[in-house]
Amino acid sequence: MAPEQVFLTLPEAADFLRISRSALYRHMTSGLIPARKLGRRVLVARADLERMAEGLPRANVKTAA
Repeated sequence: MAPEQVFLTLPEAADFLRISRSALYRHMTSGLIPARKLGRRVLVARADLERMAEGLPRANVKTAA
C-alpha cells in the first residue's frame, strides 16, 4: 500500500487498522467509518481512517518493573 494512496479498498482499510473485515463492516454500518461507493467498489478514505484512529482512547498499559 503506497503512502500517498487517498482511498483504500476494504481489505486494505482492514489491514491499515489491523482489524478483521467483519469488524470493518460493523464499524461502517454503525457510521464510525464512512465509506464511499465508486461504481461497484466500496472505498474508504485514508484520512477518515487516520482521524478515526486518532479519536480512539489511549491504552493504559502498565509495564512490569
